[in-house]
Amino acid sequence: MFFTTVKSGHAPRLIKRILMRRGTSTAYLTVGKESRMLMHLSVSHEPVTRLPWPLSMMVMHDVEIVVSDSQGNKLKPNKRFAKGQINRAIEEFLAGSHPNDEVQINHRDS
Repeated sequence: MFFTTVKSGHAPRLIKRILMRRGTSTAYLTVGKESRMLMHLSVSHEPVTRLPWPLSMMVMHDVEIVVSDSQGNKLKPNKRFAKGQINRAIEEFLAGSHPNDEVQINHRDS
């Protein structure tokens, strides 16, 4: 298991690297009254079986943003992003945050 905290201004590259690994990855950030979670769950965001290269380049590897308040009540519907949209997901996850806000990142291999 990997766990780290990084400032949001330096977070995009690390978040992307962690999310693109096989396994379960999450990033947590609080912006105002929103608690945001950007996640990749191996059970629901990637195929069960791994294909050989080059077919593995075309398989699903989604991420999802969950936005709630401090009590865990959803403020917005979950939003899912495909493999080619991960940069956009990270931008949306970090939107409105200050460069010094802390992002907690963890990863567990499957």
